[in-house]
Amino acid sequence: MSGKPAARVGDTILCLLPQTVPATPPPPHAPPPGLPIMPPGAATVLIGGKPAARMGDFSNCLAPVPTPNPIMRGAFPVPIMNMPAARVSDSGTHPGSVIMPPGCPTVLIGLSGVTGNPRLGNQACQSMAAGRNPPPGSTDASGNALGSNSPGQSYNNCGIESSRQLVQQATGANPGQETMLNNAIANGNASQPAIGSAGSGGPVTAQNQAWYSGGTTSGQQVSILGNNGVPASRIAPAAGGMQLSQLETALSQGRGVIANGDVAGLPGWGTQTGAHAVTVTGFEYDDAGNITHVIYNDTGIGVCNQRATAAQFQNFLTTGANNAVANGFAPSGAAVTNNPVW
Repeated sequence: MSGKPAARVGDTILCLLPQTVPATPPPPHAPPPGLPIMPPGAATVLIGGKPAARMGDFSNCLAPVPTPNPIMRGAFPVPIMNMPAARVSDSGTHPGSVIMPPGCPTVLIGLSGVTGNPRLGNQACQSMAAGRNPPPGSTDASGNALGSNSPGQSYNNCGIESSRQLVQQATGANPGQETMLNNAIANGNASQPAIGSAGSGGPVTAQNQAWYSGGTTSGQQVSILGNNGVPASRIAPAAGGMQLSQLETALSQGRGVIANGDVAGLPGWGTQTGAHAVTVTGFEYDDAGNITHVIYNDTGIGVCNQRATAAQFQNFLTTGANNAVANGFAPSGAAVTNNPVW
């Protein structure tokens, strides 16, 4: 694995953006050797005797009023106090700014690896089966009986079952599939078609009503998490739909992430299409810092620790956004816990 020297408080960021002071030509913000990364950084993590610098730590450029220049990106697989570690040559937010050598040449930080926590995510997913107990007589649209302790969700409640994993991980409580579904419906946070209405697989009956129920948006998932003791927020999608890069910081911080999209092209779904939600537990990175794979729990097919290429998962997000817009809805975005859960 290739690596670059760790950056620390006191190391310098060179910024070539001109100052807004009268001069011809205008001088750069920080002429060599640059301006120092400001304290505190990661005050309890010392590298070469200085606090580690991370994404979001900053220098103060002179413009002529001091203007913060935060470090824009770090090594996501190497979080330090819940933020990605910064390295020599990482960029600042100001155009053309960069962390200058030497940093700490004896501590090299690479970009390849896994962010998030797929191991704990897998455990949370596996423990969900015991909480799935459809009432006797419950069926799917084809009249097949719904069994208990199934590896995957019993209803169309992917967002709720994704939320339940995070609720158990964060609080230790496992309310059960049916309890969370019924509470979400009662609170207006999940869909429930009327008996006698037309379902995608036939008429909605008393026996299959629950199977048709449970659809959620990312905003409703935020409410479901909050109602079960897990404060959460919504990440709104970018203009073209949710991007993988929008989830990097949350995963690096160990926060729970529920992503919404369309199953077309996801592993295990064959030729099926349709809106879906999954719990994302990790990103895999190559040496250049590119996301190569996404690790997630897919309750729709009952597979924990599922792995898709970055392209496959980005297609999941983009297709879901495009379908939402085509049907007159806003793209769903992602639900993210406010605090670490892994």
